[in-house]
Amino acid sequence: MEYSYAVVLWFMLHGDIPLEDVPIKDIFRAADSGTALRPRLDRITFEPMKVLIERTWNDDPRLRGSADDIVATLRSMCLPRDPAMTGALRNSHVNVESQSHSLKMRSIH
Repeated sequence: MEYSYAVVLWFMLHGDIPLEDVPIKDIFRAADSGTALRPRLDRITFEPMKVLIERTWNDDPRLRGSADDIVATLRSMCLPRDPAMTGALRNSHVNVESQSHSLKMRSIH
């Protein structure tokens, strides 16, 4: 579950389809060989979120933490209220100004 959450979180931050540029045959080959494929994190500049994603898709499931660990980590973060002001993503194609106020990131406290 934690690995899937990391990919969903990546998608929420990027708005892109993960591994969209990887040929499907390479995805099947990786799955068949047990090789983990992960989308790049270089556009994420909010370091605590990058660390959370990296931890939750760790190759060793025992090091990923539980869903409760993820929630506790998110609650401990001081999430930006306005993504346009944070630089959470470098070179993002998402037009933050067109998003409704209710979709802006907030603290989970």
